[in-house]
Parts: sequence; structure tokens; C-alpha cells
Amino acid sequence: MKIDALLSQLQSVAGAPAQRLTGELNYARRLSQTENEKYTDLLTAAAEKAMELVEKQGSLTFENVYAIEEMLAPMSKECKKYTWMLVGHAHIDMNWMWGYDETVSVVLDTFRTMLNLMQEHPDFVYAQSQASTYQIVEKYEPEMIGEIKAAIKRGQWEVSASHWVEPDHNMPNRASEIHHLLQTRRYLSKLLDIPESSLNLDFEPDTFGHNAGLPDVMSRAGVKYMYHCRGTRYESLYRWKGEAGSEILTMCDPGWYNAEIGPRWVERIPGFCTKYHVPVQLTPYGVGDHGGGPTRRDLFRIEDMMTWPIFPTVKYGSFKEYFSIIEKYADQLPVITGERNMMFTGCYTSQSRIKQGNAVSERHLYATEVFSTFANKHLSSADHTANITEAWEKVLFNHFHDILPGSGKRETREYAMGEFQRANALSTAARRSAYAAICKEINTSAFQCDIPAEDVAIGAGVGWGTGENHVSPVARGTGNVRVYQVFNPLPYARKANVEIMMWDPFDAPFTVTDGNGAELTFQVLASGWSTYWGHRYTQILASVPVPACGYATVVCTRKDPDCGPIPHEIPGWRTEDYFEMVLENSRIRAEFDPLCGRVTRLIDKSTGKTVVTDAGFDLIQEAYMGMSSWNIGRYAQITSCTVKPQINKNLHGPLRQGYEVSASFGKASAIKYTVSLDEGDDKLVFDLNCDWHEMPVRDVSVPQLSFGAKLPEAQAEFTYSVQNGELVRKSMPMDVPALGAMAGGDAALMCSTRYGFRGDGDMMRVAVVHSSNDPDPVPEKGEVACRIALGLKSEKLGKAAEMFSTGCEAVSNSAHEGSLPLTASFLTVSENVTVSTVKAADDGKGVVVYLLNPADEAAEAVLTFKGDVKKAWECDYLENNEGELPVSGNTVAVTLPGRAVTAVKADLA
Repeated sequence: MKIDALLSQLQSVAGAPAQRLTGELNYARRLSQTENEKYTDLLTAAAEKAMELVEKQGSLTFENVYAIEEMLAPMSKECKKYTWMLVGHAHIDMNWMWGYDETVSVVLDTFRTMLNLMQEHPDFVYAQSQASTYQIVEKYEPEMIGEIKAAIKRGQWEVSASHWVEPDHNMPNRASEIHHLLQTRRYLSKLLDIPESSLNLDFEPDTFGHNAGLPDVMSRAGVKYMYHCRGTRYESLYRWKGEAGSEILTMCDPGWYNAEIGPRWVERIPGFCTKYHVPVQLTPYGVGDHGGGPTRRDLFRIEDMMTWPIFPTVKYGSFKEYFSIIEKYADQLPVITGERNMMFTGCYTSQSRIKQGNAVSERHLYATEVFSTFANKHLSSADHTANITEAWEKVLFNHFHDILPGSGKRETREYAMGEFQRANALSTAARRSAYAAICKEINTSAFQCDIPAEDVAIGAGVGWGTGENHVSPVARGTGNVRVYQVFNPLPYARKANVEIMMWDPFDAPFTVTDGNGAELTFQVLASGWSTYWGHRYTQILASVPVPACGYATVVCTRKDPDCGPIPHEIPGWRTEDYFEMVLENSRIRAEFDPLCGRVTRLIDKSTGKTVVTDAGFDLIQEAYMGMSSWNIGRYAQITSCTVKPQINKNLHGPLRQGYEVSASFGKASAIKYTVSLDEGDDKLVFDLNCDWHEMPVRDVSVPQLSFGAKLPEAQAEFTYSVQNGELVRKSMPMDVPALGAMAGGDAALMCSTRYGFRGDGDMMRVAVVHSSNDPDPVPEKGEVACRIALGLKSEKLGKAAEMFSTGCEAVSNSAHEGSLPLTASFLTVSENVTVSTVKAADDGKGVVVYLLNPADEAAEAVLTFKGDVKKAWECDYLENNEGELPVSGNTVAVTLPGRAVTAVKADLA
């Protein structure tokens, strides 16, 4: 009988002796296979002897096993040449299928169990990731921190965290990645008295894929190793190489992270070690997802297997110990480049409110850090760093790989949305404070005017716009002359269409100028009879040039009324024109079908080419495939959402024109959107408000609200905006992650608050709602709002998406003396690089600007600050100085290799 058949028979024999022998024989069999069947005859004889004893006795005794182990003694030394290293771990999901209160309980109970087991098993080593778990201990059972610190010093507790949580790595933007790496190190180093350099492992066992820029970013933050389980095929041990050339030594576990200890785990070891020419394989073990960790049985089994002679060398170990061994063999490991994707594509859209909350929070925190940093450095305004850090912690927590991806329950979502509200409250308050400090110092004395005693404008507008996380445009000035500061957080100058609120009363006629008196084009959006909580307002849209990371001044001045020109024209109502649904400016022409409101042609006027032949909102029925929050099913049916719509032209003016389209669709849903075109813009903007009530049918279908754009020709590949710039992917019928934008052919599609895009042949799509029903049965119901843009492809897709998503904010000011000019830039960065974020240096000594070179060629980044720079340094992503940079007045230059990331710290005069 062949050895494999004998081993199969032995596998069914019950009892601890049989389990031990079978485990040894199975391991020895795999070892023999890697040695050209060197021990097959010996193993066959041993297995036959074991089966004879089973047939005779009905089972095996330990005496039988010891005797057979003696038969196998010639191969014992060879068996022991490989090491099975075991590190205890409890995978603790943050709020996956439960609320935060249960997460706290899971963390505290698991940690207490681990600390108790360490007393009983002094060689046992436990590793715990996620700064969030340690913060839970600090907040809810702080007396445990001392025990954890003692276990760390004994070598029994390994801190395996480089991120605040085990995050999703496809949807958070680059600023979020920076804050994960930076804040985790700062917090854990201080809390646990450990060096920041010891936090060099990215432990991501359950994360649903990893963006291509991670090796470069993590390397710049001192991360050397990575452990994961998803997103890679074929290779279990490799060097993951980033686009700039940095490498992370990576293990994609051929097993799984929730391991229950048993002898069959070792069967992979001979093949694994032979393939990669290494002497050791690692297995993290312990009950996970809902915490728990290793059990006493696990530890006793491990310590028993340490004594088995026909088995690998078994030992407790740590991730650090394992990777330090593997590092010696790194040169012979395969090199892999590119993203580690795709996995669970439904997670780019499921639970859309969480997606929206994340995108909005990241965007506004970026703006808050820009202006809070410069207000504090230049004006010694209030330092809101602590509040900004707290806001980031809340956003980073929600990046957990079952929260942001939308694969949690109702309790998961409710906690996440509450944390986004708190984060945005902290962020908006800090930004408001920064705006106020800057406005106070701007010299607006030229715009003094009389203020009547009965005026009620000052203080009007409290709370306006905060639902969209904007700073409220509260009236701080009044009278016939109103002064506004328009703030642009982006690192390049722009001409932006900005909404400005004028309160109580400010009716036409009036002029709108910049600070120097030059007239600005404007358009009235709402008249002075519009009301808001006891006040009237006029809302205008003004075209305002605004410098990079800075502000401009807008002045609205009431004119004396006049009777106007002598009337001589015949009124237009005496004739009637046919209805033509067209939006056109100097750059594009968009033609629509008046029967359904869909785009039928989008034309690039510079070339005359039609770049889109059909576009609009669709109701898609996906074929049901289970795990619906994680998966997008095959498209089974596609129908337009706007059959027999109501269409009205609701925007007329020199800056913006548009139509409002509304219709009922599906079983019980209603859609309303305004499609508009701004003068000088190259894209249509769809402002959607949908009352969504489509429900999935288990085992049949899952409904999806999608926006699709059909191209004139099928495309072999599409470009997507991602963390490291742009990424070209092949055409495929599946959703892929993107940071708000994709392009195909000569067209671009953007959405400021969604991540699931699809480029398939001649179609581009963004998923707006994916009505999953597992694990939350009804996560999508009611109001859905988002903004989508469809236009011409840009040479810089990421910049175009950033300008679409990030608007300028107008803040009311009063007339007063001040030291600042009417227009100023705090920072301008050359457009050959991308700014990931701007923040105050953690050491309090300057401003740190994080940069990315999205091009393949080297680029010199030039940074121009407001005021002179005393000194400047190039830094890693932990803000450690790497070398001093040359300074010329207020300008600093640094050269970035192709695709590289770096940071510049500037000490401002």
C-alpha cells in the first residue's frame, strides 16, 4: 500500500497517541517529498507497522508511538532542521458585528487572559497590533498598562502595530496614511516606553487589499516588514517593491491568521522552506475576529509538540525574531511590484454614508491643518494641535477594515457616523478659529461704512453649511459695504467659483470686486427674500482668483438704485421657442435627450470630438452572490433612473447654467439632481439627491444606483486616481478602488465621496449606492446625496479630482486695521509634485510639507513660504531630519526621484 493511502487511514484513528504519530508521519512525508522521496521506504514501513498495531489493538498507545519514533530516528535530525515559530495573537475587529462597548470588553478581557497565561507559561509570546486597542486599555482599565509594559520588557508581549487600526488600504488618502504611521508611533512610544523604531511591522492579516504606494510610504516611516493574508497569489514570502524602489519584506501567510494549534499546520513547512530557501516558518495562532487569543490548550499542545522527535523544531517567537531571520535570505526572495488587489470589491461602495463621512472628514482635516498651522506660526493664534490630533484619531479608527468598507452591522455604522460628527466638529472649530485669527489681522480699513443702529445682519447665519462640514458664513460685517475673505487650501493658485452669503438686507443692485477694486463676474443664486432662522439673505456665485494655500478679498458694495435704461425692447414672452436641453461654454458642449434627461453627446470644442455618447444614472440589478456587502455581483439588468422625468432649467447666468431633473424609478425610489456647467470649466457637475428605497432579494438580486458614461470606442485600459498619483489598469468587468476619479479615452469621471469605479470596454461607471443585506440587512434606505463630474480627461487626473472635490470657503469679515495684506499665499508648491498634507511639526519647530513626485522622472520641488525661512530639512515620514536643504529667502528646493515621497520641514522666521 502506498504511503499516502496508509497516512489517510491513520488519520482516522482516534486518540492522542495516534494524533501525535500521524502528525509526525505527515510532516515527515512532506519533508521526504522535498528530498526526492529520500525517506519514503522508511515512512512506509513505519506507517505499515502503525496500521498493524491499530488492526490488532484497535488503537495506538504512547509506547507504540515511541517505538515507531525509534524506527524513524535516522531522519530526526533532518526533521529538526526546520523551525516552526509560533506567535500568539488575538485578531480583534473594531466594531465588526457589534458596538464599541463590546469592542472595549473584548479588548480588556482578551488582554487579561493573555497576561494571566504569561504567568503560567513564561516562554509564551503574545503580539498585539492596533494602537486603538492600547488606547482602550489606557482609557477604560489604565491599571493594566503597567502589566503590559512589564510583559514587553520580559519579551513576552510584542507590540505589532504601525497603524492606529488594521485599516483598509484602498480608500484612505495619503494624508491619512501619514497620520496612521505618525500618530501610532508617537502615541505607543510614549504610552508604553518603547522606541519608535521598534514599531517596524505592518500587521494587516484581514485587510482587503493594499495600494501600490505603501512600500514607499511605509519605508519612509521606518516600517521594514509586512504580514498579510489577502491580495496576493502564488508567493508567500517576497519583497514588495514600491514605485520609487523602496522594499518591504513581506509574508502572505499560506495558512490563516486565526489558527487553532494542531499538528497539520507543519505539513506546509518543508515545501515553504525549500521554495524560499529559509529555515523557518511563522504561524500566528489564537482565536480571533472577536478576540480571545491563544487558549491554554494551544500552549500545552505547543509545549508537547516541542518534545516530538519526528517534527520540526517548535518554539515560541515573535514577528521581529522571524523577520530578522528571513532578512538574511532576502536577496534570494522574489520581488513583486504593484498593488496587492483586488479583494471584496463591494466594499468600495457598501454603506455609502460611511464612505461619504470619510471623504469629507479627510478633505476638511487637510484644510484645517493648512490654515491652523500657518495661523499659529505667523500670528501666534490658538494652538489647536491637540484637537486636530483627536479628530484624526476618530477618522483613523473608522478606517478599520470592516468599518470604512461597510461590512459591519447597524451598530458599526452608528458609531462610525457619530465619530465622524465629532471629528468634523473638532476640525471645523479649529479651522474657524484659524480663519478668524487671519481675518482679524487683514487690513480691511479701506472698506469702512456706516452701520445703522437697527441693523440685524451681524451674527446672522449661525450653523449654515455645517451639515456639509463647512465653516458657517456668519455675518461679521454689515452695512452697504461687505468684506469677505476667500480661503483656498490647495497648494496652487486657482480661479474658483465661490458661494458668498450676504445677510439682512442686501438686495440688488450691488457690485462685486476684489480687494483692489477690479470687478468680478458674479451670479445671483438666491434673492434677498430667502430666509434662514429669522434672517434674510442673498446668495451669489462669484469668480474669484485665489492664491495657493492662502486667501483673497472680495468686496460687495450696494449701488444706489437708478431707473435703468429707457425700455424699448419687445418682451420675450410674446413669442415661444422650442425646448432644447443643451449646456455649453467655451470648452465643452453637452447635449441631452429631453425625453429622459440623459447626456447624448459631450463634445470637446477644442477638437470637435465627441468624447461621451451617453451618460446618466442607472438602476442596476446585480446577480446575488452572497456576502453582499463584500461582493459586487454580475450585472443582470440595467435600466435608466430617469424615464419620464420632470426637467426644468433652474440656473441661468454668466457663471453657471443648469437643469433640474427629477423622476421616480424602481419600486419606490425618487431621484432629483441638478446638472450644471460653469463658464470656463471642462466638466458637467451632477448634484444628486436621491430618496432610495430599493431592497435586495436574497438569493436573487442586489440593487445598485450607478452613474455610467459610454465612450465612443472600447478602451483596453483606464486610468485611476490613487494614493500614489495615477494607476493604469486593464479594462475589466469589476469595480476597482480609486480616490474620486477615473479616465478613459478622452473623458474623465469623478465623484467626491465614492470609491468604487469601473472601466469596462466602452463604459465608465461609479457606484453610488450598493444595497447590500449582509451582515446589515438594511444599511441603505432614505436620502442619498453626492456630487459627480463628467468631463474632459486632464493631464493631471489627481489634481483635477482635487479641485473638483475641494472648494474654497468664503468668510465674512469687518473693516479694521491689520498687518496682513488683502491677498496672500502662505505656501506655494511647484506643480510638478503633489502635496499630501501640510502640518505643524510635532517638535513644534516649524511646518512640515509632505510631498509626492507622481512622475517617473526626477523632479525639483520648489516651496515658497510667506516670509523668510530660517532653516529647512528633508525629513522622513516620522519628521526625523535627514539633511539640511538650501534656503533662499522664503524659498526651499528639494529634488525627488521618480515616484518618490518625502517631507520638508521649514523653520519659519
